[in-house]
Amino acid sequence: MKKILRPIALSLCLCLAVPVSGMAWATKNEDVIGGSGQSGAQSGSDLFYDDFSADKEGGVPQGYQLSLNDCQITVEETDVGNGQKKNCMLLYDTRNEGSTDFAGPKAVRYFEKQSSAFAVEFRFKTVKTKTDIAPINIEIKMDNDTAYSITTPSDTGILSFNNGSPKPIAGNQKLPFDTWFTVRTVFDMEAQKVDLLIQSDYLKNYEGTLPSNIDFDKKLGRIILTNQTPRETFSGTAVNNIAVSMSRWEGKNYFDYIKVEKDAPRLKSNASGPAMKPPVVENPAAIPSGRYRNLYYDGQYYFWNDRLLSMESRTLISLAPFAELLNFEYTLEDGSIRIAKGEKMLVMTVGKTEASVNGSPAAMDAAAFQKSGVLYVPLRFVAENLGYAVGWREETQTITIEEVQQP
Repeated sequence: MKKILRPIALSLCLCLAVPVSGMAWATKNEDVIGGSGQSGAQSGSDLFYDDFSADKEGGVPQGYQLSLNDCQITVEETDVGNGQKKNCMLLYDTRNEGSTDFAGPKAVRYFEKQSSAFAVEFRFKTVKTKTDIAPINIEIKMDNDTAYSITTPSDTGILSFNNGSPKPIAGNQKLPFDTWFTVRTVFDMEAQKVDLLIQSDYLKNYEGTLPSNIDFDKKLGRIILTNQTPRETFSGTAVNNIAVSMSRWEGKNYFDYIKVEKDAPRLKSNASGPAMKPPVVENPAAIPSGRYRNLYYDGQYYFWNDRLLSMESRTLISLAPFAELLNFEYTLEDGSIRIAKGEKMLVMTVGKTEASVNGSPAAMDAAAFQKSGVLYVPLRFVAENLGYAVGWREETQTITIEEVQQP
């Protein structure tokens, strides 16, 4: 029976067809990925994307309505990972802990009304000053009517999803200081359901308990909570602003970026497959990490944190994400793989090193094979015979794929 396979999400397992010995892998500044397929980055679906890098350091974030309450909201440069620094929005409660006023600094960002499915995504960290508490509250609202919020619990819990009945996430530990967290929520207005994703390197080492309805992927450091309801008191059919605030107590909260994306897809559980691509790497830099694969193509880095799969001292790549990356199609019929792009046609057989390119015999260093339902092929053989050059950058431990310019 003939099975036609199309390119699918690039988040599937990647293995690379270059020599294995001596390799280490690199990481890059990527966070949770939205419906656009690009993590922590702008997309054509964004209503707004604020990363504060264009705002003046020491000034105020542009586009926000500010309520200071004798506190501070400013733009300040801070470390966003591996020594890299950039401007971020800072909410800072400068009062002493004896203050009786619970209202701290607040920044409100209005946007076009959303009445279908939309996503709110942000990356933040909390920095301790004097006290052990620096509570944060992110509310999604229609004017002053709150649909739901993400909060820092006052007692325990890394974060809470608050729809009127707070649900602590990782309830036996408090939010750690000086640690970046990426949060993405998708609110399906028609279905009246909210999905929540939290991702951080911190969660890769988390050993505590979790509520039974939370899907936790420790390898990715990712928590997903789906099909939550908005607040019962929320009566709106749309939302139009996000409010970021702090309650009483000292502390600093930095925001690397905040974005709202329209027409966003619902989140899926980790068990049903990655909802976003590729897996997240926090505190990124183009240096060897020893754990992550680093592939550079068309001006971007792509990362997977699966183990290497190797055959005959070569590594291989999962065909489905590779097809998406290089924009080719393939079929699998009775163990025979046909790869086509433009005038190029490659044919190989699972388990054999014999192949053909446009009808001419060719030999491969390693044979294609299947494992756990995933089909793997030699990266170098496929890429070079489709018209690409495969290289290696020693200084960043990066495999490069570049399109060869035809004379």
